[in-house]
Amino acid sequence: MQYLTHEQKHAELIGTYGASAATPDLVAILWTLAALELEEERLQAFVDEHGTTYAVMGDRGQAYTKPRPEWQQLDRTRGRKLAALTKVRHAIRGGVEELDPELEALFG
Repeated sequence: MQYLTHEQKHAELIGTYGASAATPDLVAILWTLAALELEEERLQAFVDEHGTTYAVMGDRGQAYTKPRPEWQQLDRTRGRKLAALTKVRHAIRGGVEELDPELEALFG
């Protein structure tokens, strides 16, 4: 799988959200969003190939499964991406609406 670079993804997002609306705040948020989207793509590819869990042997020989750290990171990354998208919408609308504090906490 061929991945975009961070700079390429950032340029793609600026094109998507309109270069005319690209204030310094929006450019910074899109930089973060680009990193989150790239991380999400890579983690999803790993999970697609290796699954969401792995088997381990306990001290007494019992087998059990554990969630992969990549799966857990993918979930956290998606939460941060949602917060970043909310910030993008907020920045495009000129900060008119109040941000959800729960989403703000995920992002910050």
